[in-house]
Amino acid sequence: MRTQSNVLNGEPYEMPDKAKGLALDTNRLNSRIRRMVRKYLTPAQDRVQVVFQGITKRLLLWERGIYLVSRIPKRRVFVPLGNNEQYDRQILFIFGKTGVVLHIPVETKIKKHGDYTNIVFMYIENKAMFTLSDGTVYGETLGQIVFLETLRLDLKNQERGKLIRKAENCGADSLPDKAEAIENNNLVRQKYDSRKAREWADTIRYINTEINWMLREEKPTRIVIPSRVLKDREKHYSRTVNLTRSFQGYVRERLAFKCRLHFVELMEIGSKGTGSLCAVCGAEGKGWKDEFVCESCGSRTTIALNSAKNVEKKYKKMESDLNKNI
Repeated sequence: MRTQSNVLNGEPYEMPDKAKGLALDTNRLNSRIRRMVRKYLTPAQDRVQVVFQGITKRLLLWERGIYLVSRIPKRRVFVPLGNNEQYDRQILFIFGKTGVVLHIPVETKIKKHGDYTNIVFMYIENKAMFTLSDGTVYGETLGQIVFLETLRLDLKNQERGKLIRKAENCGADSLPDKAEAIENNNLVRQKYDSRKAREWADTIRYINTEINWMLREEKPTRIVIPSRVLKDREKHYSRTVNLTRSFQGYVRERLAFKCRLHFVELMEIGSKGTGSLCAVCGAEGKGWKDEFVCESCGSRTTIALNSAKNVEKKYKKMESDLNKNI
């Protein structure tokens, strides 16, 4: 154990008896051991996160502080506070070397707008975020942004796969220096992850900007969308499709949040028939790529616009039926 510690720290050590007399390149071997330790062992954490939901048995509120129950019997950790407020929501404790940081979510004030009086009917998809029944489109470049990044990741992963196999072959052919050079110069995981994170953040920023722009322009008091259809998750897809990042769930989540924030009602109606029926005559139509064609009446439009118009038709029919019953 002492020998291992000295090797990792670069200190002199006594050669084990079993290794004495062997023709070993100790410098290269020790460097290899240190690299493998740095690669596969998790570094020590200097920040520990603990989450408590409300007031539980492990969290006791007292004057000017909070007592946290530890694993040691009859031992509690006191966290002093600057006020006497009590919280009924999730509290995140981050323990660092210099102290403890508490993250407590605050309530955001709802912004009620007097000029938000319109009812907006829209269809949500991956290529264009929102297509309204009047033909207005918001976030029309979302699909292109996601596709280009997916294509880049696919090509990058193919290159990385070739280099990984090349490094493994060099290691098998007793060429550790060449394998190490390939790994250090080409398989920079930190750079790969940081680029991927930046692309993700840019897409998230674009989605939120388009939602805010839509609310400012349309001024809705109610937004009507079709309910989400969950597809079969057991189907097998190609590698490129697996890399594709669908933001439709995130778009719906952020739209719901923004609607609550601006006091806008978000209403979902059944999605059955919104994509397959013609919004002009009601007959069954055909979709080809992004285009919707109705052979019955000859109508030609986009699938998204036809679906948005069907959402408006279903809503008005539902509203008419309610008024008749009254």
